[in-house]
Amino acid sequence: MNPGPAQQENVVRSAGVVSAAVLLSRLTGLAREIAMARLFGAGATYDAFVIGFRIPNLMRDLFAEGALSSAFVPTFASYLLTKGKAQAAHLSNLVATALILIVSLVCAAGMIWTPQLVMLMAESSPKCPASSSWP
Repeated sequence: MNPGPAQQENVVRSAGVVSAAVLLSRLTGLAREIAMARLFGAGATYDAFVIGFRIPNLMRDLFAEGALSSAFVPTFASYLLTKGKAQAAHLSNLVATALILIVSLVCAAGMIWTPQLVMLMAESSPKCPASSSWP
């Protein structure tokens, strides 16, 4: 079954929407970084904020913008074009279910081992010489 031009246009449009959302996310992240740097400058408070955001950013990189996204979008587009909407929706449901389960387990593990994760993340953080709160 050959996909029609309208179906290909829909796939391209959907990919464009996702790309625009990622761009908007990056721009708002840049605005957040500028605002935080202006409000807090260099110091222990800002270092704590950066460490606190490191884990969620890693999760976003892995699950939203990383390997999963790179592998899923072409596979989904292929399913949509070759196997139809129903099979593509089924694939999407399977991936979403697996993602929800995996992310839930990762979040639960993060809540259980929060002190150890913070210490692990803080070890690689540069120490601020002007701050007396760092060990």
